[in-house]
Amino acid sequence: MLNSMTGYGKETFIEDGVSYFLEIYSVNRKMLDISVFLPKELLSLEIDIRKWVGQFITRGQVTVKLSKTVVSDYIEACVPEASVFKAYKKAWEKLAEELFIPREQISIAFLMEQFSGLPRVQKTEWAAFTAALQNAFNKAMQALLKMKGEEGAKLSSNILEYLGNIQRELEMIEASSRDLPQEYRKKLELKLQEFDFASLEVQERIARELVIYVDKSDITEEIDRLKAHLNQFAVNVQKEKEIVGKTLEFLLVEMQREVNTIASKSSKIEILNKALGIKGEIEKIREQVHNIE
Repeated sequence: MLNSMTGYGKETFIEDGVSYFLEIYSVNRKMLDISVFLPKELLSLEIDIRKWVGQFITRGQVTVKLSKTVVSDYIEACVPEASVFKAYKKAWEKLAEELFIPREQISIAFLMEQFSGLPRVQKTEWAAFTAALQNAFNKAMQALLKMKGEEGAKLSSNILEYLGNIQRELEMIEASSRDLPQEYRKKLELKLQEFDFASLEVQERIARELVIYVDKSDITEEIDRLKAHLNQFAVNVQKEKEIVGKTLEFLLVEMQREVNTIASKSSKIEILNKALGIKGEIEKIREQVHNIE
């Protein structure tokens, strides 16, 4: 069945005392457009996340957001190593002695303030963190794909109903079109009733007008092509796990072209009304197809 372009998935995981909340959501768009929002220290993972999205989704606007919350007293980015901090304190005390500054001024608060400007020791193991993130991503993506499939099933049901409506309207058009030559002949005879129908000239004129009319108003080919498009559309709608959105959009354009030609060729009110009905159903399908991957 079809896949919708609308879906949502989420997952949480804890790594190094930090809780991460991952969200993935998608909406309709003709091409694949990916937006990734990460904490600044994790921006280097954006390329990997884009690749992961591309393995599952081919069309739509996809947004991936990762947020975090510290869940303990753990300091995620860095902590002063005891040996390093002792050496740092000793260096400042020596400097204070050389500058005749009282050692009492070299307090823990002062040292921490100065220490904050030093390069931090990264506590996150990137390989382990990336694996945890990808695992959470896969779970969130599966939830999103499930929603896309459920939504796609509803779209399929609606589209098949609209296709059935078009098929019935088209059958009525086909039945009405069979009588067009005879009806037009009667109209000609009424218009030419003041003439002598026994004359060869009048009979030839009626025959010529009838041939021209039949040629201009013949919608047999348009009906046959529209039937073929409807069948192809139904086949694509019911395909399993295939990306058919662009194919359906193309078929809709062709269906619209055929029904426009049918309407322009026919002067019979009944056929015109049925053609307008088909156009309405095509627009309903178009609204559904806009959200199909």
